[in-house]
Amino acid sequence: MTVRWLLRLLLLLCCSHTALAAPQLAVPDGELGLAGERTHPGMLLNLSLTFVDAGAAYRDNYRRNVEYDGYFDPRMCYSYPMARRSASVLLPDLSDDAGYFSIVAPADSGHECGGATFSGNFLNWASMSTLDLLRLALTGGDRIVDRPGLTVLQRAWLPDGAFHPDFYASTDYFPRKSVSADDGGSAPSKVTPFDSPTLYVVSCRNRLLLAPGAKGHACDAPRFGAGGRRLVSDKYFGEFNARVAVCGPADSRRTLCRAYGTDAKPEGAIQRYSADMRTGLMSYLTEHGADDANLYGGVLRAPLKFVGARRFAGPDYAASPNPQAEWQATNGVLLANPDGAPGPVSGTINYINQLGRAQPGRMGAYKSADPGAELFYEGLRYLQNRAPSVTEGAAADAGFPVWKTRADPIMSSCQRVAIATIGHTGFIDDRYLPGNTRVGKPDAPRAADSYSASAKFDVMQAARAIGAMEADPAGRYGNRKRRADLFGLDTMDDGAGSYYLAASAYRAHTSSIRPDKPPRVDSYALELGAPARAASSALYLAAKYGAFDDRNGDGNPFITSAGRPPDSEWSADGATPAGWFGAPAGADVAPAVQGLFAAAAASRAAASPRTVMATRGGAMAFVIQSSYDPAGWSGRLERLSASVNRRGELEIGAVPVWESGQLLNALAPSARKIFTMV
Repeated sequence: MTVRWLLRLLLLLCCSHTALAAPQLAVPDGELGLAGERTHPGMLLNLSLTFVDAGAAYRDNYRRNVEYDGYFDPRMCYSYPMARRSASVLLPDLSDDAGYFSIVAPADSGHECGGATFSGNFLNWASMSTLDLLRLALTGGDRIVDRPGLTVLQRAWLPDGAFHPDFYASTDYFPRKSVSADDGGSAPSKVTPFDSPTLYVVSCRNRLLLAPGAKGHACDAPRFGAGGRRLVSDKYFGEFNARVAVCGPADSRRTLCRAYGTDAKPEGAIQRYSADMRTGLMSYLTEHGADDANLYGGVLRAPLKFVGARRFAGPDYAASPNPQAEWQATNGVLLANPDGAPGPVSGTINYINQLGRAQPGRMGAYKSADPGAELFYEGLRYLQNRAPSVTEGAAADAGFPVWKTRADPIMSSCQRVAIATIGHTGFIDDRYLPGNTRVGKPDAPRAADSYSASAKFDVMQAARAIGAMEADPAGRYGNRKRRADLFGLDTMDDGAGSYYLAASAYRAHTSSIRPDKPPRVDSYALELGAPARAASSALYLAAKYGAFDDRNGDGNPFITSAGRPPDSEWSADGATPAGWFGAPAGADVAPAVQGLFAAAAASRAAASPRTVMATRGGAMAFVIQSSYDPAGWSGRLERLSASVNRRGELEIGAVPVWESGQLLNALAPSARKIFTMV
């Protein structure tokens, strides 16, 4: 639809009830909203995770009336196969072919089972890590067995001291857990096959160890001694693979399991939104220490692309088969190397699932430190179609490719782009960004980025701007909840890290990141854990200043267009950034992931406002400004006053004389007329 036709229709609707017809406006023709409407957005996932995220998702005591999310169906009872060690001894089967839990029956209303079965709810509480809950929400979980008719998920491989602190019975990372009938818990015989007043659970590597006592000390300690004598260990009742068959006929989780013919596969937000956006992934290298001077930020693990069965490529952006699909369209089985990497494995889904177990000899190896701002900046360089800051180093890491030569990720000049950072409430040594002048920290100073005049970047300047708006000492920014404690954000620390991620997100959102194409970046954040200070983390501020709806183009989230509620540019409720999703506890991870993807898919796709000079009777009368948002199929049509000042300069009023929606809403339904074009 052209601007001229839209204006004529709306003006006719607004004025048709008036007895005297006004002279027709002379409005220049132009396209409204069509450019890029069919171009799918891109979302670059910044996976800012470390070994800490392999820690226990649930730290409180087990409660039978609480439903715990995880790989196991919490409403079902499970069996585990046993293998005979001798004529009188049965041991849990630890083989790759058969060693996994399977559903046998529904649990009762208290998630209890009894007999020779395990409660799925209890197993989720006992075994799940934060990383597992992220995988479950993002991809459907890590498939250790993935073939037609059978999917087996495996818990994240826990560090055992080889690369990180040993998680064995670690109070800091994965504590020894116990369950009993006290305080709303369950008797061990109601959630496992074992009868004991108290049952203790220890997680190590990819195993679960069960015992009636808490005297074990090592993952590899033997269960039996000479002559078959049972030793005192955490394996008294046995050790079990932390693996479970999912999406069989008895699995009750319909939102997790997607049907493929008569079978089903577990899928997460990435698969569900695969037809709505292109997805890529940045992360850290794991084969470098926190003090490695040759590495300061992140690398591209999976280029932006459609991951599902269909892609939508220019120039017409019509659906066509996708040669880089990450799973088979007929049966849902994941493909090993969809990106055609030199190594055996690639892809966004595979990286998320297999991090920490993809490379033999480095099982349980993750990143030690998380320089989040540097990861974000490397993502920006990728979106700018620039080479990474660090070009030397291996072409693969942790079993996955490191993409240094990559195609332009921006398909068209009107494409929407988002960066979604998933990480902690604070970062570590992440100051090596353009414009950093701070000394006395592990990060060296770095000159401002003069990539182009329109894309010059000074991180400290952007951080100062955020601090000034948060503190708003003179009241010029309209901040109704001033934060004097955030003034001077450019020299302030957020734990061991900085606020540079928020500064980078603000700069990328309010200015074009490229000289050749005008896209700006929306920044979303999923914050794991509870921050030391509420509403003060780098991720919180990155979402607040990196995803606000800058309706009036002033670069300020607090002052908006006339007639709009205060704070409505950055928040739906006036308190929480619309682009920020908190997950302080394990139960919050899945809702946060779903909210993040839903927000990114429905993010503003508004075309730049079209402003035309309207005339009546050959004389200049006023300005008509139209805007269009294809994400919500909505638009605005406003009349603004126009005049020439004493210096001969054209001045356009800041407050609309009228807005078409308000005029239409004031009409009685019977007075409205609907026009269509054929």
